[in-house]
Parts: sequence; structure tokens; C-alpha cells
Amino acid sequence: MFDYMNFVKIQCLKIPFAQFNFFILFLPLLISKFMKLRFITCILAIVSLSSSHAQTILNQINHPANPGKTENGKYLKPGSVYLPDTGAKKIYDYRSAVLRGDSMAPKVYMATTDTAVFHGSNRYYNQTIKYSGLGFQGSFYEANTPNYHATVGYSLVRSGFDISSISGTSGDSVIFTAQNHFFKTPNVILQYPATYKSNWKYTNRITTDFLLNLHYSFLLKYDNTPSQRIQNIDHRDSVVGYGTMLVPFGNVGSAEYDVIMVKYWEKVNDSLTINGTAAPSFLLTSLGTSNGKDTFTYGYRFYRPYYSTPLMVMSTDATYSKITEVYYDPNNIGTTGIDNFIAPNMQLSVYPNPFKSGILHFSFDKFNNEQNKLIVSNMLGEVLCSRSIAGNGHQEVSIDLSTNIPNGMYFYQLVDQDGKILASGKAIKQ
Repeated sequence: MFDYMNFVKIQCLKIPFAQFNFFILFLPLLISKFMKLRFITCILAIVSLSSSHAQTILNQINHPANPGKTENGKYLKPGSVYLPDTGAKKIYDYRSAVLRGDSMAPKVYMATTDTAVFHGSNRYYNQTIKYSGLGFQGSFYEANTPNYHATVGYSLVRSGFDISSISGTSGDSVIFTAQNHFFKTPNVILQYPATYKSNWKYTNRITTDFLLNLHYSFLLKYDNTPSQRIQNIDHRDSVVGYGTMLVPFGNVGSAEYDVIMVKYWEKVNDSLTINGTAAPSFLLTSLGTSNGKDTFTYGYRFYRPYYSTPLMVMSTDATYSKITEVYYDPNNIGTTGIDNFIAPNMQLSVYPNPFKSGILHFSFDKFNNEQNKLIVSNMLGEVLCSRSIAGNGHQEVSIDLSTNIPNGMYFYQLVDQDGKILASGKAIKQ
């Protein structure tokens, strides 16, 4: 800690007596200056602390649920992952987590073509749906609107299954007919704006139609009898924390990524009807289920800006005190930070590139009211131009570098008010 009085004492000893009276006159001003400097230093320290781990807010723009993406999470050993803390400005450091050695079945997101049925949907993925030992193929459709990212419906292809090993009668089968279902209530994945302490919930009723062929006895026969699996879903989400996350990557681990922490709770009530009436108990027992069976799931999901798939998903017990399964998304991970990955999603463009005159034009969309800065520098790191940009919406910025700069490579960066790089690239002068 700086000793101000000792500093003044030393300075006094250095001053000739003839000039001492002059020094005494300015001594209060000198001390005032030092105290002001100390105050400013404290303020800067406080600002520095408050600007780190800025609160993450996800919306339709920076949470782009676009087709052409693949989710293929890698599983981690639950014992190597600690329970995360809720709250603000947390650091979730899982660089030392141990891989379990397997991965989840990949989800490949493709562009929706049947928009007449699944209106508002822009992408879908195929997934095998498992029910009591039966696995049938389904496609799930998602929409990303200004209000939410949600699953809005699903479709099934016609598929049949031999259930003679379950029923004990040769020829018994279940046939899932081709069908489309558009949810009356979207199954919301993220409700916008998704930020700390926000929450959302939904309830839904999902029906899956099938035909049952079952010959239990000469008195109890089903021949292509219309049947339904009915699921009543109660789902709740809340953003209980935010901060930065680090995940396994190579030998050193990944860079830090801004994330929000979403706590989820879901109850699914399952039932089976045959020809509009409850399925008989012997059939339900054979299928390993029961009418009115409740299944609960609990856990946390961590989302980062500019990627629609979670960076990490943890399944827990009912008290959220034990992790039962965990996986993370290994895609778009590096050691140099998220900055390298944000630029393509912001769609910042520069033209002409290469350029011959000294004028560069930048075009991009700005989605907040914070003051950003556009910086152009040379290969030596010398800043040639810095332009402050306020307001939001579409931005067209022209920077005149003058015609006397030599030919070569130049670099541009768009940074936020905390100095974080939002987008970057290079331009060539010929």
C-alpha cells in the first residue's frame, strides 16, 4: 500500500529551504491529487470487477437455431464432474473431467421442407423413439421465433414390430402409422430473452397412433385395432446462474465460454388406450409399463451465445444433489476463446476486399444499445483507425484509411464496451 505521508516527507527533505514556503502552499493540492488518484484507482478496480463475467442474454439473433448443425455430445464420467453452483458470475471449470468413452447418437439438423404442416418450423432432426423395448423412427421439428426456440411438432414414418416374444403368440404385431402432429403448445427450449432469473413452463398432450394385432385368446383379439399412446407433459425451466464455462479439450482444456445455467424439471404421465379404452393390465405388464405411470427428469443445461445446442447437459437426481449422467458438445471448441466463433454468426462483411483505395465499408447488425468499437490495425499491431458505434440495428460504416498506406494485410475487430472481440477478420490492400 502506498505511504502518502512518507512520500511527502521525502519530497520535503529534497526541497531547498528557499523554496520550502512555495512547496507548503501547494502541499494540500499535492495530497489532494494523490487521494484523488487513489479514489480513481479504486473506482477502476470496481469497474473492472463488475465488467467481467457480463450477464449473458440469449435471444433469437444470438441463439441461431439453424439447419446444417450437428449435435453429438461426448459423455463424461459423472464422478469427475462436480455439482455447479447457482448464482451470478460463476466459473464452471470442467477441464479436468474424464471422458466416459462414448458419445450420444448424433442429431443432424436439416432444413424443414413441409412448412404447411409444421408452420413456423425452420429445421428438424431424426431420432429413434423408444417405448417399452420398441424403437420407431420419428422427426422432430423446431422453430426459432422472436419469443422462443421450441419443438413445435413431430412426424412418424410407418413401421411395424413383431411383439410375439412379448405376447407369446406368433404373428402379434404393433404397426405405427405414418402421422404428423403439430403441438398446440410449443415445447419451449428457451424463452426469449433468456437471462438470469427468467423462467418458463409448458404443458402438452402428445398422442402417438398405432394399430394393434394381438391374439391373447379366442375371446380377446385385436386385429388392426386403432390404439394410442398418450403422454401428458409438464415441463418447467428457470435460469439459475450465469458465468463462464471451460470443458475438456486436448491437454490444456478449452477457453472460457459465456453461458447461462438452465435448471429443468419434467414430469411425463404415460398411458395406453385400445379402441378408446384403457389397455388391459396384462398387456401393460408385458410392455413393462402401466397406465398413469409418471416419469420424472431433472438436471441442468448450459447454453452459450451463437450456438443452439447446449454446451453441457447434466442429469441429476430429484434433489439436484447427485449427477447421474453428463455430456458436453465438443463442436466449435478451442483454446483461443469464443471470439473466433462469433464472427461468422454476426455476418459482419467488409467490402471491397481486396481494396485499392483507402476506403473500407463495413456492414453488420448490432443487437444491443451498448457502445461498440470498430478498430483497424496493421501487421505491427498499430491502430490506424478506431470508430465508436452506438445504437442498435443494421450498421453501415465507412472508414477512410487514406491512399498512402502501403499494400499488404490489415486487420479489423469489432469489440464491445468491455473489450471482448465480437467479430474479426482481415482485409488486403493491393
